[in-house]
Amino acid sequence: MRGVDTVIHAAALKRVDAVAQHPDEVVKTNIVGTVNVIRAAMDSGVQRVLVISSDKAVLPTTSYGTSKQMSEWIAVGMNTYTVPAGTAVAAIRYGNVLGSRGSVVHIWREAIRQNRNLPLTKTGNTRFIITMDQALQQIRFALDNMQGGEIFVPKLPWCYVEVIGQAMSPRAYFDLVGLRPGGEKEHEQLLSDEERHRCAETAGAYVVVPHIKTWHTEDYWTPQVPALIPAYVSGSGQRPTITPRELEPLIAAVPEGGLF
Repeated sequence: MRGVDTVIHAAALKRVDAVAQHPDEVVKTNIVGTVNVIRAAMDSGVQRVLVISSDKAVLPTTSYGTSKQMSEWIAVGMNTYTVPAGTAVAAIRYGNVLGSRGSVVHIWREAIRQNRNLPLTKTGNTRFIITMDQALQQIRFALDNMQGGEIFVPKLPWCYVEVIGQAMSPRAYFDLVGLRPGGEKEHEQLLSDEERHRCAETAGAYVVVPHIKTWHTEDYWTPQVPALIPAYVSGSGQRPTITPRELEPLIAAVPEGGLF
């Protein structure tokens, strides 16, 4: 990291089912690994570190989600030591990236090519959706605006998972395979109720302001009235916020193979 001014920390074990029986490995990579990255950045004079998190970190039900929640807390709390040394650390939390490695888009594309039914864990599951280009734009926004200790949460649409398959093939049929082991969620949440009480709002994102920020004497973000920040939950009787027609060009833009 010597001579580097910005570090984006995206490394993680992320497959909920794959890590279900190996929580010790999740701790080593996602939690201890995050501490190691931040310490190395501080020791090397890096100016900014942005930790990539996940909606699974909100009210986690898996070892993966718990590890991402802990990595967020590390990203916030370590500013106590890093900011005086010249290194600001923040996190960004978003939903499922269309086309990331292991994405359902690639799995279902292959099934469609082979004229097979699409494997689906459960009907009615919902997910927040973000494209790779949108994720990169949000990362740039966070890097340009972070002061240390923030959790940036982009404003994202959500849909039922099976709608992605319908957008890929209107004649798609599904085989129900059951929820993945390890605690797969049916619905996601991008802001906890507690976080809504200390959340600032920008045009494209919410910013969770840290409880304690001994490393700054001034307020860079002004939290909104909590009632004005909506409950950021997918599903739960609400109407989906993205349609199959809107999904079609986003899915078509996903290249073959995993992006990361």
